[in-house]
Amino acid sequence: MSLSINPVRRAVRHAIAIGAAGAVLTVGIGTSQALAAPTPSPTPTPTASTATLPKLPTAPKVRIGFFANLTHAPALVAQQLRLFEQNLNREGTQVEYVLFNAGPAVIEAMKGGAIDVAYIGPNPSITGYNSTNGTLLKVVSGATSGGAYLVVKPGINTVADLRGKEIATPQLGNTQDVALRSWLKDQGLRTSIAGGGDVTVIPTNRPVARLDENDRIYKTRREKLAAAIDEIKASHGRGQPILVGTASVESSEVLSRMLKREKIPHTVLNAKFHMQEAEI
Repeated sequence: MSLSINPVRRAVRHAIAIGAAGAVLTVGIGTSQALAAPTPSPTPTPTASTATLPKLPTAPKVRIGFFANLTHAPALVAQQLRLFEQNLNREGTQVEYVLFNAGPAVIEAMKGGAIDVAYIGPNPSITGYNSTNGTLLKVVSGATSGGAYLVVKPGINTVADLRGKEIATPQLGNTQDVALRSWLKDQGLRTSIAGGGDVTVIPTNRPVARLDENDRIYKTRREKLAAAIDEIKASHGRGQPILVGTASVESSEVLSRMLKREKIPHTVLNAKFHMQEAEI
């Protein structure tokens, strides 16, 4: 499935092409084969070998992650035209759309089993694939092509005019951010994730304010979690809110059970509760 972005190009009067930054359609490993998108080619005539193939199980529901922005227009068009419903409802599969703001949240949702299919940029897709040794997802289709555009104010007409300017990207490390920094580097313009350089990329346009202390090494996972609980209890005793990050959904649930035993009130925000996270 693809969508031409030529109308978008004509609508942007002040724009500079910054290289390919398309979206891809990914499917979580373990998703039913009923998710396979139909191809535009005619259906082949059944042969003796294909006619005897067993019917694969049908998924009762398919949960599709998407972003509500122009660079992910194919997902919006598919939702508006009910393309997935047209092809899946006749097999008894219901379709549910789940809104996300950024690629990393989509990968966490796939890891937590909260979604089955997603339109996502190539950078988070590669991260999700590599971080799970290829067991999390499969890229089944390219969804957009033609590159991304950098929208600028009137008066900026060449790459040289970007020197000393501030440029906003959706999120540090997302596809547009990486594409922008790579393109600027190719043009001889330096950037920094801490701010500064020839071009400042927002939102990380100021020096990092946090204090980075030395790592603490523990012999076992149990000792590490116990130390985390002690830190949380101390902060709770001071009346200080604290945000605790974990590397996986499973770790957040283990930590939550430990906090319940200590009777420390808390809210779990992970891929299984993405709607609650969005409300907060």
